[in-house]
Amino acid sequence: MNQFLEKSTQSLNSANILIKQHYYSSTVNRAYYGYLQFLMHILFEKLKQDKEQFYRDVQDGKDGGTHVKASNLICKLLYKKVSTKEYKWFQSTIKELKKKRVTADYHDSVISADEGYDCIRWATDLITCVKLNFK
Repeated sequence: MNQFLEKSTQSLNSANILIKQHYYSSTVNRAYYGYLQFLMHILFEKLKQDKEQFYRDVQDGKDGGTHVKASNLICKLLYKKVSTKEYKWFQSTIKELKKKRVTADYHDSVISADEGYDCIRWATDLITCVKLNFK
């Protein structure tokens, strides 16, 4: 199994375990990274993105960091494949998931169970959309 796909699966499984233990901030983190690792899997395994060039661009500060670059590459391609409504949903869901992850990781605030469940659902829905459109 591809390492990014394995990491994605592990991250989402971890999110589901963590939420049952009431570790909501960690749940959000693992859900977000489960989604991001799946994007990396699609980029490198399905779309055959050149890994060395990808990481060189990131290192050189082109197109933002790893998260931004991966997301932008997928979004650019997804735009051509889905309806405007689905594309807007995809963009807004990514934004909400990332915002929640930043809050969970870097802000002195409490993440609720509902927020944790939302993030697992968002990550899963985003992965499903990508999976359906990049077979």
